[in-house]
Amino acid sequence: MGRAYVGMADDINSLFQNVSGLSGISDWQATSMYTKLIEDVDYKLLGVGRSLSREALGVGYVNASVTGSQMSQRDPVTDRIVPDSSGAIGYSSSVLLFSYAVDPYKYVNFDLIDGLSLGLSLKVFNQALTGHPSVDVSALGYDMDVGLKYRPLSYLSLGAAGYNVLPYELGGKLMWGSGITESIPASAKLGADLKIWGEGGLMERRFSNQSLDLTYDYEFTIHNVRPNLQHLGLEWVLYQFLSLRMGVDQDAVAQGGGGTGVNNNFSAGLGITLWGLRFDYAFHTFGELSANNTHFFSLSYGVERKKYPVYKPPEVKTYLSILEPQDRMVTFDPYVLIKGSLLDKAEIKEVKVDQMSANLYADGQFMLLARIKDLGINTLEVKAYSRTGRIMDDQKLTIIRLRSFKDIRPENRSREKIGALAALRYMGGFWDDTFRPERAVTRREFIEILAKTGKAPAMVKSFKVSEPKMKQVLTRAETVSLLTKFAGYKLPKIIYEKPFADVPVKYWAAREIFVAKKQGLLDYFKGKNFNPKQKVNRLEIAEMLSRIDFIDKQVQGLLFSK
Repeated sequence: MGRAYVGMADDINSLFQNVSGLSGISDWQATSMYTKLIEDVDYKLLGVGRSLSREALGVGYVNASVTGSQMSQRDPVTDRIVPDSSGAIGYSSSVLLFSYAVDPYKYVNFDLIDGLSLGLSLKVFNQALTGHPSVDVSALGYDMDVGLKYRPLSYLSLGAAGYNVLPYELGGKLMWGSGITESIPASAKLGADLKIWGEGGLMERRFSNQSLDLTYDYEFTIHNVRPNLQHLGLEWVLYQFLSLRMGVDQDAVAQGGGGTGVNNNFSAGLGITLWGLRFDYAFHTFGELSANNTHFFSLSYGVERKKYPVYKPPEVKTYLSILEPQDRMVTFDPYVLIKGSLLDKAEIKEVKVDQMSANLYADGQFMLLARIKDLGINTLEVKAYSRTGRIMDDQKLTIIRLRSFKDIRPENRSREKIGALAALRYMGGFWDDTFRPERAVTRREFIEILAKTGKAPAMVKSFKVSEPKMKQVLTRAETVSLLTKFAGYKLPKIIYEKPFADVPVKYWAAREIFVAKKQGLLDYFKGKNFNPKQKVNRLEIAEMLSRIDFIDKQVQGLLFSK
């Protein structure tokens, strides 16, 4: 995976990349790895960890060694470097890690640290040059690694790791037998793991029996001794026992003129898990020379990928319970009585409804007569304040106010439709707060009503005729003819049956009346004659208008709670 593991770190291998991930292991886990780097260097790794419920402990060992290197010396005659007859030497470098990781949420039940883990490793270095004919050269050193991992979401994990962070003055150094000391280079990584699909993944329901993780690490040195590096990896778990991996691993390389550059190395591999054992294989290129291509073999025990629950935001404590009215209440009144109760009387000092203080009672009840300012949808904010003025609860209450008219009685079946059309500003009332439902409608007034809907203004404009005709009262047939065109209904070329008993098929508006009836605009005429030449009134206009599709949706949007 291109050595991109700091954000994912979730098993025993965390010992070597991000020690904080050790807190996620279950019971005992162990791992081992072997390879031969660049055909000469033997590389071995061992690690074992144990979960202690709240914490985890681990021990790791890494060793790189080379043997059979030939000693050399400078020929005093030719001044050339030539082999030394004293024999071959070997070099070994190893580090021993003692690691500890903890999940602080298990100690401190604080929501913000849920998903956080911390860890550190104490490291003991040992380097030795063996086979020298006169003396063995060796060095001993100490240092420390630290790690942090945080999972804010079920599909996202973030990590940070610092390597060899102990300052030179506090013992972070190598001490050679000759008395020479040298510092140990420090570096750090920032990483992220994104679970694209799988359990708890970004697309959890897709490929539920598989998982796909994208990992990224950014590596840098503390004192900029080499270029910053990036690592990118992908792990695809096809089956419970089979994982495929690939990545791009950057590495610093020396360049001509004493500079340092970056190589992009390809890596790929697989993991096979059976009977609690996992075998991992990885292929890694190093530079352009095929001779440097390396194969890694690893065997681990007890390694299981930890399952994380789907993230749920922390529950917010509720301090208020609104008893009346119900949310999305529909009313004709300009005032509504707000009643509720406090769920925690000791914490709450004041309750406000749209910045107006409610009356508080000893039994924990509160009450306020709130003004509903506007027609249509109104949102009231009901807030509870603590004794220090902090908002402890903030609830929103939606009240839908319809327009009322003096001459539209509560028992009138059209009252809500008329009130909704008035709230939408399509049909208003008169100066004396009446609707005048039986009043005849002129062409001018009807066109003004259609214009207020904001639909097809060019079409509405085309309905205008000469000034004398604009003042004429519309008949039902004329009204239906204009409405079918306004609604965009397609007329049949010919009809074969009367739309109403008193409307012949050859009547000039028969097709329009037929379509309007079919679309439901004339449902209120069921069982009645149409009387096409009858003057249309405001109540009929309201009934027809409210049945046109896009207006009906707006009216129902106000009334849907009913």
